Amino acid sequence: LKISYEIATKVFILLIQGTVVAKLRLAANATPEIAQKKRIKEELITETVQKELEERRRSWDVNNGQFEKFRQWYIDYRKDIWHK
Repeated sequence: LKISYEIATKVFILLIQGTVVAKLRLAANATPEIAQKKRIKEELITETVQKELEERRRSWDVNNGQFEKFRQWYIDYRKDIWHK
């Protein structure tokens, strides 16, 4: 039983250390340059998706409201995929 507590304690400490390291890495990546690159990439995604959907829309039978909802959802979806 004592061994189980020791192992559990060591695992817990490793998890905490891993979390701290991950947070430090995220903080290091949160530089203005990284933020600007992210913004530029998101703008590129938006522009690309809009062109792509405008071409496809010609063959779709949807009204403007439906198209706008789908367009925004699809842009957000593509940005989400890129972030992962």
